Amino acid sequence: MKPPNEYDWYNSGSILVYLYEKSDDKWVLPLEHHYLIEFSHEDRYWGYCECTPNLEGYDARYNCCGNGCDWSAPQVKVQKIENVLFKSFDGNASDLWELEDKWSNNKEEHKREAIEK
Repeated sequence: MKPPNEYDWYNSGSILVYLYEKSDDKWVLPLEHHYLIEFSHEDRYWGYCECTPNLEGYDARYNCCGNGCDWSAPQVKVQKIENVLFKSFDGNASDLWELEDKWSNNKEEHKREAIEK
């Protein structure tokens, strides 16, 4: 992201929202979904500003009437993110090592079979 300067009117950023529910006097995080809210802007290149003080709607603070000129509009995007799976490996590290060895052996065997064909 580029550093802000005096001409940047909007900042970009995001917020993650997790909704908890109360169960047996404890707050529990339901793992079905959460929300991502993103703040940004949309550059609208509508034309170089040629506003003058005699135009309707002219605002001296901005030296512009704000109609038909280039500007950056605020933008927000809200996503509901569904969790399809949230699970950890059951077992010890040595259990995982055995599975990795089986995977490697199967991979090598599959590779040999493919070459022989």
